[in-house]
Amino acid sequence: MESLKEDLGDFTPLRNYADFCSTNRFQAPDWNNSERLANRIMSNLIYYQTNYFLLMAVIFASFFLSCPHSIISSIILLALIGIISMRVGSPNYNLVIAAGVAFIGMTFLRQFLWFLLSLAVPLAIVILHAAMRMRNVKNKAENLKEVLGVKKKNPMSYILKLIGFTHQEFVFN
Repeated sequence: MESLKEDLGDFTPLRNYADFCSTNRFQAPDWNNSERLANRIMSNLIYYQTNYFLLMAVIFASFFLSCPHSIISSIILLALIGIISMRVGSPNYNLVIAAGVAFIGMTFLRQFLWFLLSLAVPLAIVILHAAMRMRNVKNKAENLKEVLGVKKKNPMSYILKLIGFTHQEFVFN
């Protein structure tokens, strides 16, 4: 557990509302320049990570509160699929179980789609904000500290590294 805490590091401070939502700092990016767009998105994801995690939690909670049985039944269905995929048994037994899970899955298709939407909408909002938000001087300084190794690790850098993005590739471009 200690190793995971060391890998994740600490959250950055919560940025104030004026800094996070200031309308004069939003501009459509140049969609043709993918390196610059990736740099802006990654820099903003790291700089505003606490705001983004909080925003995603609030949006997911609103989806959950609007239809809690859909979210809970989808999580249970996913857990069943995970448990069954790990279980090794006779092929006939696995076939019967897989057919049962498929039937339950088709029964709960609408709820499962609601669950996927509750995950996709917060992610889309965060990516859109990160793409549209122009970086400020503080943002650039914080990201430079991280690249030079002066700043401690943080959860967003860890997540980006897990999915295959390293911040060092983009900062100086």
